[in-house]
Amino acid sequence: MAVRIEYLKRNPTSACILPKVVEKQVTPLDAPEQKRLFAALKGNPFEALFLTAVFTGMRVGEIIGLTWDCVDFEHGVIHIEKQLVQTRVKGQDYVFGTLKNGKTRVIAPAPFVMEVLKKHKADQEAQKREMGDLWNEGRFPGLVFNHPDGSHNSQSTIWKEFQDIRAGNDIKTLQENMGHYSAAFTLDRYGHVTETMRRESSNRMQAFIEKMA
Repeated sequence: MAVRIEYLKRNPTSACILPKVVEKQVTPLDAPEQKRLFAALKGNPFEALFLTAVFTGMRVGEIIGLTWDCVDFEHGVIHIEKQLVQTRVKGQDYVFGTLKNGKTRVIAPAPFVMEVLKKHKADQEAQKREMGDLWNEGRFPGLVFNHPDGSHNSQSTIWKEFQDIRAGNDIKTLQENMGHYSAAFTLDRYGHVTETMRRESSNRMQAFIEKMA
């Protein structure tokens, strides 16, 4: 801009050599770690959230911002269209924002994940009835994962829960891998996936989950 309005004759940054971007190596959970994870999540209030995150590769902002209208039980897919992010604007807390790379995507989780979500939806409806007038979704109605009073989760809350699970059950790679090695990673990296490919991936994931049971 300074060059354009003739404050400078040339851009002094044009000769800069940018450092090479080195992507962090990600190691997926192996089978024993998966089994320990399953055991650790039993009965945890965040069980459905964690299982969905691990087996879909959704990022934290995406999963706390997921709404039921984006979960298609009929076709067995989840539409990732937005995320819940914390702002730095005074007077604002969390808002729905665009995805990290700006690209919406559709993922087809294993049937196991969709069953987890169906049960979670029923549990949530029961919780809503129990809370009655105290249920308060605020500015974010229809969230799939929320607090017992209906309010939204924060990213810090989710990370703290992950830390607690790691500390208690030696799931040492869980935090590093969540949202980077599964469907989200693949779709972000390669872009276009056919319906057949999604279904084949879903079936393979289901077979893997059944082996873990």
